[in-house]
Amino acid sequence: MDNLKKIEFHVVSRDDHILLAQKLSFLKENIEIVKRQGIDLNVICHQNNKKGLCELYNEILSKSEGLDGIAFMHGDVDFNIPIIASRCIEESENFDIIGLAGTKKIDLHVSPLSWFTGSKDFEEYRYGKITHLDKMATGESFFNYYKPEVKETRVCCIDGLFIYLNKSIIENKELRFDEHFKYDFYDLDFCMQAAVNHKMKIGVIIEPTIHESVGKSILTENFHEYEKIFKEKWEVQ
Repeated sequence: MDNLKKIEFHVVSRDDHILLAQKLSFLKENIEIVKRQGIDLNVICHQNNKKGLCELYNEILSKSEGLDGIAFMHGDVDFNIPIIASRCIEESENFDIIGLAGTKKIDLHVSPLSWFTGSKDFEEYRYGKITHLDKMATGESFFNYYKPEVKETRVCCIDGLFIYLNKSIIENKELRFDEHFKYDFYDLDFCMQAAVNHKMKIGVIIEPTIHESVGKSILTENFHEYEKIFKEKWEVQ
């Protein structure tokens, strides 16, 4: 098939577990389905990754040529690959950056991630059809911010569990992930760079997604260290 849209999905995990190997097998089974939709999808697995996410993502972007889009996703995320790939291509006409969960509002003075932590003050602004699981604790879903009447929408930032960048981002050498952030705040900082410094559009597509963790780094000392770096960078008092 001629004129295929060429995209890459990079699956990243700090663990070396069988789940990711099974996921990669499943992802590759979907490649032929996606090709029939006019998309040349390449799935690349970064298993047992020891680098900071920003360092790895920038390294990948520096070597990316001839792509129409590139996605970075956590190893514990599950969704319908053909649908997500197709919708990313479709919505690339409207958005430069696409996620599966995001918010239309953040309050940097309270907590930059207060939109994510389940605060009711941000409930109406959260978008995505995400089920966050905490298998180590209850085995139940953490929370879900689904609005059935919305299929896609513009937001101000997205959750780093899935980040899709269209061709305009890949070719913009001035916009890259800030390697001061290893795991936390990298997604919010990247969205701030894109929206504030480069006037780019960020959007969320609404598709059923399972995230098999709840981001427990929010409870760690490193989280607060990165929060301080973020606030100093963006001059948040």
